[in-house]
Amino acid sequence: MRSLGTLLSLIPALGFAAGILMTGPAAAGPVEDRFPAGQTTCFARRYDARHLDRHPRQTVTFLALSRRPNGAVDNGRTVLLLEAELRGKRERFEGAIYCKPEGVGSRCHVEGDGGNLLLRLDGGRLRVEPSAEGLGLEGSVFISFGGKDGDDRVMLLDKAGDPATCKALLESEREGR
Repeated sequence: MRSLGTLLSLIPALGFAAGILMTGPAAAGPVEDRFPAGQTTCFARRYDARHLDRHPRQTVTFLALSRRPNGAVDNGRTVLLLEAELRGKRERFEGAIYCKPEGVGSRCHVEGDGGNLLLRLDGGRLRVEPSAEGLGLEGSVFISFGGKDGDDRVMLLDKAGDPATCKALLESEREGR
């Protein structure tokens, strides 16, 4: 019985140790699992005219999140590229985002004080929710979208089937503006 008591007294310590081990890169959340290292992976969506007509305050016309084969992990955070096109703009804006698992999703921040967003899986789609302050991305100028006043508060992106499709989608979308 003494050995059982000793074993039972170790359970809290073992749980604490497991919690510490799971905070590193091995603790990838469900969102990070969709962007495996060493592969080109992306979720993207071009909003058609019908959708934009129904959401006149939505400024985003194209949004993509991708991880390229050389996509890094920085201090336990997955590094992704966020790309957007907006109504009335003829260029693509982009920024690196750094994501860490949080709850059932990932909390990310855009490099260069570009704001924060939450990523979650929504069926087979990726749900992108900018913070109430919105997001900022760079191009020839600095732009912002999202926030509490527009229709860019929740965006659902579809996964490209494979790395070749993802790469082709991102390149053709650039040319298709």
